[in-house]
Amino acid sequence: MKFTIGYIDHNDDVYNKYLGPSLLNLSGDFDVIKTNSLESPAVNYNHILKKSNNRFVILTHQDISFSKTLLERVEKTITDNPNFGVLGLVGVDSNKQYFWSDLNKQHEVQTLDCCFIVVDKENNIFFDDKTFNDFHLYVEDFCLQTKKSTGKLPCTILISKDPKTENFLCHHSVTLRTLGSRWGKYNEYRKKLSDKWGDVKTT
Repeated sequence: MKFTIGYIDHNDDVYNKYLGPSLLNLSGDFDVIKTNSLESPAVNYNHILKKSNNRFVILTHQDISFSKTLLERVEKTITDNPNFGVLGLVGVDSNKQYFWSDLNKQHEVQTLDCCFIVVDKENNIFFDDKTFNDFHLYVEDFCLQTKKSTGKLPCTILISKDPKTENFLCHHSVTLRTLGSRWGKYNEYRKKLSDKWGDVKTT
């Protein structure tokens, strides 16, 4: 199974500290597509989806560090649970319960966090880059689009730790710590999400 890993290139220092070294150390079959940061994340992620030649595309932030065995664990989740909508590492269900990736089970959730998702291109879903043209809630909208179109729920990845080292497979390092969870125009885009989908419990 070959993956495309796509990210938006906006800060060389962050990339060189987090995502870059982990890509050099990552095991498995993958290619990398990067875009510039001149457009919104939704526009850039659509560009990556259209450009990728692989069925499964991992969209990630630059301030993410991967474990060496991440792709192995993602592939296991896909093999064990092929009928997924979108895969991620943390999500929230319709009762606003948060679920992190679990060692023993996959959690079906309403939406996933935007720091890391795995997309199946065969679902033929793209990001709503007109409504969600900023840095907030474009992934949550994508999850809801996928569920409406395919009936498939987004899920957390089956195993979040490297079984050999006990290190987390994915570590989010910068944005949440420095800006918090509701920075910038979050509330404005939270209303856009509610106007479009009704009561949504987001990450």
